[in-house]
Amino acid sequence: MITAPCAPEPIEIDISNLSAEDLQSLKQDDPFLYYSIPAVRRAVFNLEEPDMSESSLEESTTVKRCTRVSFECHSDLIMEDLMGGFEGDFEDEFDQSDLEQMDLEFFKFLEQANARQQ
Repeated sequence: MITAPCAPEPIEIDISNLSAEDLQSLKQDDPFLYYSIPAVRRAVFNLEEPDMSESSLEESTTVKRCTRVSFECHSDLIMEDLMGGFEGDFEDEFDQSDLEQMDLEFFKFLEQANARQQ
């Protein structure tokens, strides 16, 4: 049985001459390499748009492709964890105005998250 090597050759690029179109293409073609750029990774953690100006780039403009294992939870699991402390039905624990307030806060949170992604 032939298997793939565990440690593939690292891919390295010079990002000093990449245009905005090149970066967008890199994001589509090789997301691991795109998100290996320190300025991009830092912006994503801060829920901001990446600033690829020369002032935001690190001293070294050569970036090595990093791979990572990613685990994502479905939003239902997150909500279940958040609401896990409640026993019984929501209607038993909260009155209608409490439920409406929770809905309002939840939708505000979703709108803010969507606005930051755009």
